[in-house]
Amino acid sequence: MSLHVDPNELLRAAARYEDSARVVAAAVDPLPDTVQAGAATGALVGVLGRAVGDVAGLVHTLGIAAGMLSSCAEAYRDSDAGTAERIVTAWPDQGE
Repeated sequence: MSLHVDPNELLRAAARYEDSARVVAAAVDPLPDTVQAGAATGALVGVLGRAVGDVAGLVHTLGIAAGMLSSCAEAYRDSDAGTAERIVTAWPDQGE
């Protein structure tokens, strides 16, 4: 059984995760810096704080996934290069 992995496809997926992280991070931009809501100020600040924290966690997770995919792409490239070198060394007369 053989498994073909296209490192370029992994890099494209990593780029999509990075783009998603930027879009999600921008979602908190419209949130106000200060809140004046009378008696509800404390509750509203708590809700907004939780939303910002959750968005930060999602951005972090997307960034980790992008990094993992990039690392996998590099590992497959290194593995493919090493395998090709071993084949050429083992069977030098089978090439061009």
